[in-house]
Amino acid sequence: MAEIGVRWLEPERDVGKRTFVKLTDLICDRSKDLPSGTVVKAKWRSTGRVYKATLLNNLIAKINRKQSSSQRQPAVLRTPNESKPDSDDDMPLAYQSVTAEKVQHECPHVKELKDKIVMLEETVASMATELKAMRKDNQELKNTLSEVNTNNTQQFLTILEAITQSHDTARETQNLMKSRVAAEEKAQEEQRNLLNNNGKRIQPAFGLVENGLVTCHKNGRKLISVEREIYRRMFDDSKTGTSFLRKLMKCTFSEEELAESNFSGGSVISAIGTTVKKCLDRDRIMAILGQVELEFPNSTKAANFTRMRDAINQECRRVVQHVRQDAV
Repeated sequence: MAEIGVRWLEPERDVGKRTFVKLTDLICDRSKDLPSGTVVKAKWRSTGRVYKATLLNNLIAKINRKQSSSQRQPAVLRTPNESKPDSDDDMPLAYQSVTAEKVQHECPHVKELKDKIVMLEETVASMATELKAMRKDNQELKNTLSEVNTNNTQQFLTILEAITQSHDTARETQNLMKSRVAAEEKAQEEQRNLLNNNGKRIQPAFGLVENGLVTCHKNGRKLISVEREIYRRMFDDSKTGTSFLRKLMKCTFSEEELAESNFSGGSVISAIGTTVKKCLDRDRIMAILGQVELEFPNSTKAANFTRMRDAINQECRRVVQHVRQDAV
């Protein structure tokens, strides 16, 4: 069925859209020739609604076949021996009218096909332009992504290099500290060996501050006297302040006193039950400690007191265990 190209003027969403419509869907006067650009009404194929549109091609008037047939002249009969005229001028008038009518009816179809071809060529050109623009955008996007990847890689390498340098610096610092500590330890060892070879001894973190006898008094009554040699022997045999203090307590108090008491006194919960402990004589403890400068490395005054208290309580527990073993 014959069709013609139109450009729609409505509805609003399809303004400017080009399509082909059937000639039977045009609502216009078909008895007259309509040039391209003429505003007509046509049916929208999918919905059947009527909208305004402009013709993209010339519309030739519809010929009334009854009138044309009545105007035809009777055909001329020819015998088989008669030859066909060489030109249209030599043809009978009836034959010429039929040929003209046929050509007049075929021209619109050819024109419509040409218009369709033109529209398709325009569509292809438009799609080619869009495709070219899309390829250009795609290339720009690839370039952008390449730049971003390059920048990210460069930043990652920079950060990795900074981390490596920081790690190397930390390792060098650690090696320097280890070397310094090793050098200090070596220097101390050499000094210790030198003094020992000269008959001297390096004092540890605890020591004696007074020579002679150490006498503990309470209420004017003499309780105990410790000679300097006993101090010196305990001092020489001790490697830590805790062991030296425990030896002092063992020298100052008897085993019975240590087994029945501790530094603070009170109830003590053990595996065999609850035991009430006496408090060791503070005057005797302070008297014996008053002759000693006892310091624990890397400890405050409160920490020194705590460590001395723990050392005394450890000695008391050790004596209790020893007494129980002897009893068994």
